[in-house]
Amino acid sequence: MSKIISIITTVTLISLGFWITAEPWVNSETKFSDPSLWIAPAAVLIVFAAVISLGYMLLPQKRLKLLLAGLIGSTYLVIFGVHYLNIIAFFVIILFHVFAIRAIHLESEERLKIHPIHIIRRGITEVMLPLYFALSFAYFLSPSIQERVKDPVLSPSLKQAVSRVMDEFLEAEKNIPQAQKQIAKNYALEQTYDTITRWSDPYRVYFPPVLAFGLFLMLWGLGFALHWLSTWIGALLFVLLRKTKFVVIEKRNIEAEHIALWQQTTTKL
Repeated sequence: MSKIISIITTVTLISLGFWITAEPWVNSETKFSDPSLWIAPAAVLIVFAAVISLGYMLLPQKRLKLLLAGLIGSTYLVIFGVHYLNIIAFFVIILFHVFAIRAIHLESEERLKIHPIHIIRRGITEVMLPLYFALSFAYFLSPSIQERVKDPVLSPSLKQAVSRVMDEFLEAEKNIPQAQKQIAKNYALEQTYDTITRWSDPYRVYFPPVLAFGLFLMLWGLGFALHWLSTWIGALLFVLLRKTKFVVIEKRNIEAEHIALWQQTTTKL
């Protein structure tokens, strides 16, 4: 019983730590451009997914695994608040982790030898996919995104891009004085600003969901590396638990089904 409590407590604490470290990154405007914001959440996410998979592998009863999934979703609500989208994210975590529990259980039961890498890999997608959804929902609700609807200011990066194009264009004009070049540049920036603002105003309300979906696609694109790392971290943790005798692999005799066209009978002499 103490081992079960240890597993549930450890996964819950790491879950809480992940959402805490992810919150500043989710609420930031820089996202991937500032390594100090995303390195810690990415590292904790890799370990987090690994210990979730181990928890679903080691816990003996399905209700304990469902309890663990509920605690993971609850820690998300504690950090990001009880909003209807966050509640949806909570149930998305539960739903996908039900599939993860089933996949990990089947892989564990169907193998003649326990290979933690194969077992974790079988359910790692279902473990991590709802975490991407939850982060995207939290990003959608973050102040930095919601203010985009009300903020008419042109993106600084877009302004810089337009300014660079104007500099290169005016640089080729050798006969124009520098003062006139600056006036022309300022006029072009102002006209570009007004045009983009007028064009984007009707669609500004759609910016938050588009940006949130973009974040989900970015996380899903990085999944090939995150899933691979989580699988290997989980396998190494399983080896460590086995070395410390926290878990023990036992051998047992099992009966296996096979398909036959007719029933085999034993002939008595």
